Amino acid sequence: STSAFSNFQMGWHNAHNSVHNFAGKISEMVFFSNQDSSPKRFEIEQNIIRHNDLNLVRNGDYSSDTGTWTKHNDATINTSTNSATINGTSQTTSISQEALVTGKTYILTFDVTSDNGTGNREVSNSDGGGGVYLNITGNGSKSIVFTHTHSTGWLFFEARSGGSFVVSN
Repeated sequence: STSAFSNFQMGWHNAHNSVHNFAGKISEMVFFSNQDSSPKRFEIEQNIIRHNDLNLVRNGDYSSDTGTWTKHNDATINTSTNSATINGTSQTTSISQEALVTGKTYILTFDVTSDNGTGNREVSNSDGGGGVYLNITGNGSKSIVFTHTHSTGWLFFEARSGGSFVVSN
């Protein structure tokens, strides 16, 4: 909704001719109440994130093999190809990182290659298939919108029961 202001000052330091007055151009301004009541708030926030290329996942380009992703069982990170292989052909395998906040909504985008089309290949909020956000089917660019529901902030790329795939970006 919109509101009318009888007196609104931005960039002003409460003093006539203050050296702290704003001198420039404001191209866009968004105000939200503290109550998250705007029905368009999520779309506006996501637009800001996309515009600023905000990435909440650390090392989402897989340029490092240390410190950010926890590798479980047969998972590998290849810094030469900037990808992670999740090979669950012999046992449940995953990469994970704690990057999410319970109750928050996210857009997750990534690319899948070498999907073997068998078993379970998924993005989830817990190891072992609980809280599946996306069942991965086939190669290509993927994009999902989800609200994180688990009590911890973990995000998993997982393969089990014979599944295998490579994730990047």
